[in-house]
This record gives sequence, structure tokens and C-alpha cells, in this order.
Amino acid sequence: MSWTDELIGIPYRERGRAETLSQAHSLGVDCLGCTMLARLVRTGERMPEAGIDITANLRAAVLRARDLMGDPVWQFRKVGEHVPEEMDIVVMLRTIEHGDRRQPLHVGTWLADGRILHTQAPAHDGQDMGSCLIDSRHPKVAARIAGFARWSPTVGSPT
Repeated sequence: MSWTDELIGIPYRERGRAETLSQAHSLGVDCLGCTMLARLVRTGERMPEAGIDITANLRAAVLRARDLMGDPVWQFRKVGEHVPEEMDIVVMLRTIEHGDRRQPLHVGTWLADGRILHTQAPAHDGQDMGSCLIDSRHPKVAARIAGFARWSPTVGSPT
């Protein structure tokens, strides 16, 4: 049994955060909530809130994401600049509605075997896949990876 088994199938909920697995399974989490919960389950560490809300103001969310990518606390590295390690945060591009521009607005958790634990909003058909594992080498996934962040509780709090 893998430590990720209990993190699979958690329903998606916009801005969802959870302190426990049972809370997550009953209430749901978003992509950052899933990443925060994975770290809590695996290491016991509580990641800080990133302060990104794409539902309130998309432009502000994009600017905040870019600020965080430049914050040394998050140690962001572009693809090719860094060999990811288990528990690194995978920063992925997301297509913005009503356009073809992709922005770094999606995250997941890198696993040692090259898979990514993540969750995302239900597809257009409304089907919620819940949190799942995806292979980072799949062409559609690999093309979305912008880079990796390595948060450490010993470095400090993000701006």
C-alpha cells in the first residue's frame, strides 16, 4: 500500500482545503488543497496558503502566481533546470477560459516514480474524476509542466 492510496478519489471543490483525509473526502479540495494535504499526510508539514483565487479575479491570480514563482521561499525552477524530487510542487500551465493563452495556474505533487498527484475541476460534461495520479511523461501532461517548486518549512514564509 502506498502513502498516496488514501489521497486518490477525493472530490474536487473550488478553494477546497482540508486538515484531515476524512474531511477532504467529505468536502473536497482544489489543486492547491490537494498539494497541501499530500504534504501534510506524507511529512506532517503544513504548507502556507498561496493566496491565489482564480474564481475572484483571474488577472490578479496570474500576477500572484508569477510573484510566487519569483519568491525564493518557493525555489521555483523551470523544466530542465532542476531534477524533481518526491514532494516537489509541479507547476502546470492551465488554459484560460475564452482564450488560448496558458498560465501557471495549476499545481500537483511530484512522486518519486515520476507520477503526479493532482485534482482539477470537473470536465465540461460535469464528471468529477477526483484526485488522481497521472504519468508526467504523457505528452499532454509533459507539455503542461512549467517547472517545479520546492517549499521548505525551514526557509520561511512566502511573501
